[in-house]
Amino acid sequence: CANRLANSLILLGDIEANDVGYSLGKSIREVRTYVPYITEAQISATRELINMGARHIIIPGNALIGCFPYILTALRSNYPDAYDNMGCIKSVNDLIAYKNDNLQAAMRNLSREFPDVSIMYGPMDEGMRQVITETLAG
Repeated sequence: CANRLANSLILLGDIEANDVGYSLGKSIREVRTYVPYITEAQISATRELINMGARHIIIPGNALIGCFPYILTALRSNYPDAYDNMGCIKSVNDLIAYKNDNLQAAMRNLSREFPDVSIMYGPMDEGMRQVITETLAG
């Protein structure tokens, strides 16, 4: 098993999106307090895979769930300031940015702990932002 893991590219995710998305009805401030626990779960899973022999790991960040139809429907607002320039729920995407920043900081620490392991971040939010922006531009 260790040999297979050592010669594989592991994509570890998207294990945390529901932790944020299923928190509808709670305040952004409250959900923000979950972020360190979500991040620690991801890092613990990564550490376990490394200890089992994995040497090449990609951990994707969260996508811009403030642009997802179910979030746009559930958090519909009559206030234009609730939306960003892409028409997405600004407060939710700000939370995602915070979560992704937290994850990247934890990944840097993990990379220092395991310097011989390639641990890469997958910026789902950036790709999604580019697709939405290009679509809106026509």
